[in-house]
Amino acid sequence: METDRPLAARLSEATGLTPAEARVADYLAAHRQEAMFASAQDLADAAGASDATVIRAVRKLGFAGLAEMRRQLGLELELELGLSDRIGRSISRIEAGGSDALSALINLHARTLDALRDETVHAAFARALDIVAGPGRVVAFGIGPSGHMAAYLATQLARLGADTLALTATGLSFADDLGRLRPGDRIVALAYGRASPELAALFDRAVEMDLPRILVTAPGGGLPDGRADAVLFVPRGQADAFSLHAGTLLMLEALVLGYAGLRRDVAMAALDRLNGVRRRLGGPAAGLPVARG
Repeated sequence: METDRPLAARLSEATGLTPAEARVADYLAAHRQEAMFASAQDLADAAGASDATVIRAVRKLGFAGLAEMRRQLGLELELELGLSDRIGRSISRIEAGGSDALSALINLHARTLDALRDETVHAAFARALDIVAGPGRVVAFGIGPSGHMAAYLATQLARLGADTLALTATGLSFADDLGRLRPGDRIVALAYGRASPELAALFDRAVEMDLPRILVTAPGGGLPDGRADAVLFVPRGQADAFSLHAGTLLMLEALVLGYAGLRRDVAMAALDRLNGVRRRLGGPAAGLPVARG
């Protein structure tokens, strides 16, 4: 199967489609956003076909299956739309829905929370937590807005006694970041859509050093790097709209809380030390409350 070929090209070259399969293909072309998150039965209902017909149509279009099709559609939407297009669509949808931004985002994030309840997400989270809570330093990577979240993860884990490092540089400066990696490090990389040169270089070096790797990314789009030991798929809103980060922040805070649970003695001792420093700096009232239950 050829990958990364646009859906439009596949449709123009498709041959041997039955009338029902053609309806499926037409629906995919007209509803790429919806198709990214639809099941075979959802697509069948929308196109007036059977789920088996959907699978046959997807394969005749050159995809290995629905998962590959979803990745391709997500990649296309990302490439076609700039930031101004995305936020413009987000604003238009809020206005069309007759609600304010807060209500619209609450509803959207409610759907994100529903997606994160899936048992496959929890299984991947368990694998990732085992890596984060293991021996060695936690290295959080992200660039752009994701860099701020990577730094937040490193800071929160450090407060709980973890040895951490945040890698957020870009371009040639990232070579200096890579030089800071050491044996025993554990990588948590935040990356979405296409692979960046920095992510590829990070995973190249991590593979060379046999460092465990976690990738936090969005579902639907192309996987930015396939060499992760655990992949945490976190929705970031609609693929053709402004990217949202509340779901990613929730996942990172779950890793922090999970680390505290697995390394409770280390976390409590670190918070006690932090409290002592805060009291010396700001007096008794500056100490953090530390629950002992």
